[in-house]
Amino acid sequence: MRCRHSRGFGVQSPWAYSFIRYVINEHYPYYAYKSLEGLHVGQAWLSRKLSRLYFRMSNHLQPRCVVNFGRRADVFSDYVKAGCRSSSVISMDSLVNGGAHEDRLADFPLIDFARFEPCAGCKEAYRAALARVGAGSMFVVEGIHTSRLGRELWAEVMRDGRTGITFDLFYCGIVCFDKKRYRQNYIVNF
Repeated sequence: MRCRHSRGFGVQSPWAYSFIRYVINEHYPYYAYKSLEGLHVGQAWLSRKLSRLYFRMSNHLQPRCVVNFGRRADVFSDYVKAGCRSSSVISMDSLVNGGAHEDRLADFPLIDFARFEPCAGCKEAYRAALARVGAGSMFVVEGIHTSRLGRELWAEVMRDGRTGITFDLFYCGIVCFDKKRYRQNYIVNF
């Protein structure tokens, strides 16, 4: 089923093709993979795969402000900072502790890159973060097909008019907010 969605087959947009080919499905062994794996020994295969994706996205985006809405903040932070050393990674564990997302995000003028893990409060955190997006911002939503909360949040993302191009990687979804590009959802064999 997913073979026809691998390596950018059928993607007409040059930007989307390049992003799929050289960021999402890049298999080149980057310079930091070995040292990061040594730092986080015993990481499950899916966690390592997603962490490498975050590294490549950070390397591609060169984000200044990165926000993590979920657990495994140290792993996420290490991989993102290895991709862009000038990134400032903020962990918003308010998903676990609950409440006041707008107040906690008021200090950030723009969120360049954010990760959302499905757990209680993730929808509210996503809505609060939407007020701080720019055309170059990208959000990652994990568990879009593997958990009920992830499916509900992904459905909300797909309905939202502020959403631009989206990439469905099965294990996670990537949301772009550039409204100059034609709105489309790409299914990618990741």
